[in-house]
Amino acid sequence: MALFQWRDEITVKKFTESAFTNFGGNLFLPTTIVQRIVDCAHAGKLTSLEQLKKEVAWRKDWMDEYGKPILEIVRLSHPLHQENPTFS
Repeated sequence: MALFQWRDEITVKKFTESAFTNFGGNLFLPTTIVQRIVDCAHAGKLTSLEQLKKEVAWRKDWMDEYGKPILEIVRLSHPLHQENPTFS
């Protein structure tokens, strides 16, 4: 999944290769949070950064810095559905 790949890349950049080797991507973004993001995406709950902040408990500074890229990745896999107009 793209979110796991992104998480691993950011973990190496934010920390070090050895920290990633020892602790994995969970050091930066735990799998439980990734699963929550995926669940919310499936439910159509991630319509904005504010909604992501409401649905996912994660460090505020990291959410502020990385929330938008997370939403971009989510939207590539789970595009927002627009309502089809009904004709009477």
